Amino acid sequence: MKKIFIMITFLLICYSINVIPNDVKYRTFTQSSLSDKPNKLKEYASKWCYQLTNKNSSLQTVNGLRLVFSAKVKSISDPGPFTNISGLGTKTVDLTGAIIDSGQVVNICGIGEKKQMTMVKYVWLKDGEKIGKAMNPPPPTLYQQLLPMPNFGWARWLIYANAYTARGGLLIGVERLDSPMTYGWLHYMNGAVTREAFPHTGIPRGFDTWGKNGHTQQPFIGPKKNFKVWKHDNHLLGEVHALKLAVTANDIGLTEPDTPHTALGDLIFNDLTTPTNPFNGRTIREILLHADSALTMWTWYPAGYHIWLDSIISMINSAFTGEMDTVSTLPLKIKVAVALSDIPFLHPNTLIKRNILNRTNIVALPETPMLYQNYPNPFNPNTTIEFYLPQDAIVSLKIYDLLGKEVANLLKNKQLEADHHTIDFDASELPSGVYFYKLDVMGESHYYEVKKMILLK
Repeated sequence: MKKIFIMITFLLICYSINVIPNDVKYRTFTQSSLSDKPNKLKEYASKWCYQLTNKNSSLQTVNGLRLVFSAKVKSISDPGPFTNISGLGTKTVDLTGAIIDSGQVVNICGIGEKKQMTMVKYVWLKDGEKIGKAMNPPPPTLYQQLLPMPNFGWARWLIYANAYTARGGLLIGVERLDSPMTYGWLHYMNGAVTREAFPHTGIPRGFDTWGKNGHTQQPFIGPKKNFKVWKHDNHLLGEVHALKLAVTANDIGLTEPDTPHTALGDLIFNDLTTPTNPFNGRTIREILLHADSALTMWTWYPAGYHIWLDSIISMINSAFTGEMDTVSTLPLKIKVAVALSDIPFLHPNTLIKRNILNRTNIVALPETPMLYQNYPNPFNPNTTIEFYLPQDAIVSLKIYDLLGKEVANLLKNKQLEADHHTIDFDASELPSGVYFYKLDVMGESHYYEVKKMILLK
């Protein structure tokens, strides 16, 4: 029976290779890139194009053009017919090396160092000398304000915002509600918290124990949330987490391809160098499901198994990595990195039809501060408070009891960078009860928000 399955799998893969083009490209993420904090996406430069006409007399040809701008010019991306450019890095740029007849139109494009800049005037040149008067330019035919290249912290945040936050987080492991005192599993709730969930370097293993190195280890049983690397440093966990995010990113259209080609999660694994590999013929999603089981029910597997499993997940996860590049920034869509034809152990899938996704609801990073619900809640005695700053600001974070009395001051007028921030709160000295935490943000405007939390001892 096993031989028949292997033969059918082999024939399907051969059919896929012959029928479905495998020059389609995909994208996966490294653990280290997923630890990036989302960079600031503020306009920093401008791109423009102008069409300029030589309006001198019918007998007057020119061989140069001087452009004067309101800010420094970073580059000329399209010099039209001209071959020589001088003056980059200044407000005045000369273009030479082409003969322009009277009435001829030239198209000039470039990038300025300011997000708002205009051409002030232009004048035609002949052998370096001005011909005629300087003229006011026409309106630009193209004007765009440029954003910096987003980093992978953006990708991580948007994957969670669009696919997991409203669904109770990303599950890693198997939710064994029938045996919570025997097995453990893990939920990651949002993209801010998971920045500190990468990268893992610890020995690949199951969910055995957790705790800081050098301290008493606790059994990894029951549900856990938002573990940072130091709580359970496990390379297999990090690779599974990263590959799940890559699969989800492709499913929601954050990464290409989002066409009828095989989705990343449905690609078929087949290691031709190891015909006995039990994952041959399985999809990436199926392999991830198996990894979930191996993490939670780790005692079921022989010694060394998790190290071998980690090598398989890592091999898949490293197949399509590359430098960040985008199709668009707002909304973010990430370009593919590596062609499927370059990866000998992954193949198209003819059996699963890809859905075409509507990406109009992809959300972006919030433009105002946000205070999130503490976790865990209820808690005893430690909890984490998380908030987001879209801009650098002065921040205060205080804890109050039901009577409005201040019982803790976690941040007092502290200057913080634009980023997601987490603050740990130890309530060991407080009695059980309902408390409130208030975030005050003084930036371009004043923002405050209050949320409730419950201490149960």
